[in-house]
Amino acid sequence: MAQAEAHNMLHVNVQRLITELGWKKLTDIQEKAIPAILSGYNVVIVAPTGMGKTEAALLPIFSKMIEERPSPVALLYITPLRALINDIYVRLKWWADKLGFIVSRKHGDVPQAERARRLRKVPHIVVTTPESLEIDLDWATRFRENYRNLRWVIVDEVHEIISTKRGVQLSILLERLRRIAGDFQLILLSATIGDPKLAGMAFVGSSKRPLTVIESSTRKKPYIIVDYTESSTSQFWHNAARKLAAHIEPLTLVFVNSRYVAERLHEALEKLGYSNIAVHHASISGSEKEKIEQAAREGRIDAIICTKTLELGIDLGSVRKVILFRPTGTVFSLLQRIGRSGHTIEENPFGVIIATDKIELIEAIAEASLAEKGLVEKPTIPDKPLDVAARAITGMALSGNYSIDEVYDILTSTLYYKNLTRTEFNMLIDFLVKTRLIRVVNNKVKASSTFYKIWRFNSDIEKGVWWVKSFAEFFTLIGERETFTVRTIDGQIVGELDTEYVYRALRPGSVIRLGGRNWQVISIDELNQKVVVTEALETTTTIPVWRGHGPTISSLVIREMERIVRNLHNGGLDTLPSNVKLTSDAKKALHDYVEHVKRYRVPPLSTKHVIIDRIANETIILMLMDERVSRTLALLSLAKNPEGYTRISYYGFSIGDTSPSQFISWLKTMDKAEFEDIIRLIVPRTPYFMEIARQIQFSFGITRRISMDDEIAYKEVIRQTILEYFDIEGAWKVIEGIQNGSIRLLVNPGGSNPYAIQLLHEPMERLWSYGIEDLIAETLHGMAFTVEELAEAIAAPTNIVESKLREMRKPESRIRVFSFIDIDTGEERWALIDDARDVVESEEFADSFRPQSDDGLYLVLVKGKNGGLIHVTVTPRDLVERPETLLEKIPFDEIYEVKVTPLTSYYDGKSPKYNYVPKRIIPYIVLNAIAVLQKLQQADIL
Repeated sequence: MAQAEAHNMLHVNVQRLITELGWKKLTDIQEKAIPAILSGYNVVIVAPTGMGKTEAALLPIFSKMIEERPSPVALLYITPLRALINDIYVRLKWWADKLGFIVSRKHGDVPQAERARRLRKVPHIVVTTPESLEIDLDWATRFRENYRNLRWVIVDEVHEIISTKRGVQLSILLERLRRIAGDFQLILLSATIGDPKLAGMAFVGSSKRPLTVIESSTRKKPYIIVDYTESSTSQFWHNAARKLAAHIEPLTLVFVNSRYVAERLHEALEKLGYSNIAVHHASISGSEKEKIEQAAREGRIDAIICTKTLELGIDLGSVRKVILFRPTGTVFSLLQRIGRSGHTIEENPFGVIIATDKIELIEAIAEASLAEKGLVEKPTIPDKPLDVAARAITGMALSGNYSIDEVYDILTSTLYYKNLTRTEFNMLIDFLVKTRLIRVVNNKVKASSTFYKIWRFNSDIEKGVWWVKSFAEFFTLIGERETFTVRTIDGQIVGELDTEYVYRALRPGSVIRLGGRNWQVISIDELNQKVVVTEALETTTTIPVWRGHGPTISSLVIREMERIVRNLHNGGLDTLPSNVKLTSDAKKALHDYVEHVKRYRVPPLSTKHVIIDRIANETIILMLMDERVSRTLALLSLAKNPEGYTRISYYGFSIGDTSPSQFISWLKTMDKAEFEDIIRLIVPRTPYFMEIARQIQFSFGITRRISMDDEIAYKEVIRQTILEYFDIEGAWKVIEGIQNGSIRLLVNPGGSNPYAIQLLHEPMERLWSYGIEDLIAETLHGMAFTVEELAEAIAAPTNIVESKLREMRKPESRIRVFSFIDIDTGEERWALIDDARDVVESEEFADSFRPQSDDGLYLVLVKGKNGGLIHVTVTPRDLVERPETLLEKIPFDEIYEVKVTPLTSYYDGKSPKYNYVPKRIIPYIVLNAIAVLQKLQQADIL
């Protein structure tokens, strides 16, 4: 279409404002988008940053609004980042004020007076986030009616949310809006996305409008420099800061993968004398972040070290350069971050990637090369996450206007829930009713008591109750990064630890360094997120920082890395694209790498063979693979050694205290059914299960530790854990390849494998004990096991099983157990209280509760929980024939300690002692003690 033709399709008042702005012509993307939007299509607009996507959507809508003068609210502009709202608001207001329309902002930081103003004077245009839209539809009954007039919805930065639960949430909200307003026109905006049509399908729902994708014919090729600084030195932060300083020129954004790294780099730069540097991440207050952004726009700072908080299009003025400290893992993230520079039509993005080890260097080159070719990962669509469905059902219940059938129809009209069966939906509704999150009245869903119990208007009402949340938290699916409070036994606060670090690496007995002192972990309370410690004398400690290695590496990047590694092992690197440059340090690191693998004859990393190595007590399995495949195989190894540890990466994993031959032999004899059973058994023992459970349990109305009794919710935690962190099919293909020989096994012939050495820098991961009570109960049912037998049966560490059993004896435990002494082996065995009679009468254990002689007098010392002590004398015959006589003499329902001593025979050994025994099974416990005493006495006589 000719430039003049697209321009002339706009209303004359819009044309006048274009002239007022001094635009000489429309951009390529604007020329293409205007006719499609004016024709009423649902449109996905994809164009590089700085090409005028926002105006491409707005200009034709403003033209329609001038002509048709729709009632407010006519246009809804949704952005996934609250910080973007102010920028968009200013841009929209410039046009709206001149065209006679009212614009309003809606998000958590907007002053109450401004929010109240929109009720008095309803705006034509609302700029908001998915979370604030949720509040409007669920709770703001007065304002919700205005959405009946809605004609257009624009969703900005759609690539940011399509693969997330926020995307799922938004798709449901858009479908709810269609039930209110009819088939409004949807325009989606994106700078970088691998499958624009899929993005459109994710959000159009039941719309009958045709969908079209409009892409810019102009592609900005990024100019990328790959640099290198060695991480394995004591001067790492100092050297990294010097490297950053050499690249910084105002204004530079420095993207890092964690807040910890942001703060350390900032500290190191300050020590070098650089004071004009700011830090911007989620822990910084909103007002402070706004000050930093304004200082950047005014040219008063040289660089901002940031996390994802500045990844989207917040206006910072002219960003000259973007530095990525360590690669991003995906081409999508690389382009998204580097795209923050070169915002004008004429400029190209300019970025620097700083790698900190040789494998990262190869990854950085792979990502830069793919970016130059324009190859980007396709988005993934979450498959019917039931926690988001539960949250959506509860939200609709709050409004009180939806029938069961309408709720199901709304959910299944979205791409995310197209596979949700009516049976699954009904089971979810039944569970939410059971937990009292909702109730069903005349076939309509209504909010119930548990909702108001969890989400409070004043969350200080029950301070310290871990499950009480503020009311506003219900409407958001953005998970806050949580921490564990570290306290001494007497309650003194030592500091905080990152939750991810605690779940994956910390266990009772670990020694950490915090606040300049060494501490041994006594216990970990995952519900109240508390770690209890005592000061330790050990000098070998772990610094409690979970660095990880940033985002998961995509399969696209892994394939490109394989090609680069193969070329390097064959003697050198292919010619790089002209806009990808290596610094002298990066070239030297690659040269050293090539010389090293030649000298030690190290096989290349590959997707087609496994390299087996052994360093100290760790077996190392090296292979390029999806990290979820690596994690599945690594944690499979812990089923054999539940007290062990592993290290996990996309190029392999290590196993502590396991020989290579043992592990490979095990894999070779495994069948698929056995493999899948082991993985499903091990998943609830992983820290990943804990993370998912913590994230989603409130959506189901569960305010205690989630358990197998929670049926659909428990199964959903397992399902989501597997989907997000594991790849069962991919891992089986590797095992199958090893079994049939299509994946070769190579033993590293040299003694210095750079891949193996680098893998040992990954943090250790161990099994977690979350939910272990249910596994113990399921395994103990009808039987009695020693700690060691039980640990082996449920693939859990012995010390954790023993610790849990001792907790489960206590009256407050949801599942009660007791212990007795096996008369044949002298071992302590554990059984369920509810199974006590069956165990006592079982053929296998009856002798342990059957004294050899009915005669003799025994003293039973019973201590109550509050210190009360009574003495009762019994004979074995009385206990068997009239156990109620003993029960009548004990005034306590719960007994803290039971001790039995013979009175009519000589015995100078240790008397059996039992703790935390409910009164109703005392006769069994005393019989066990007498049987043991008689056997010991008999042994002394013999």
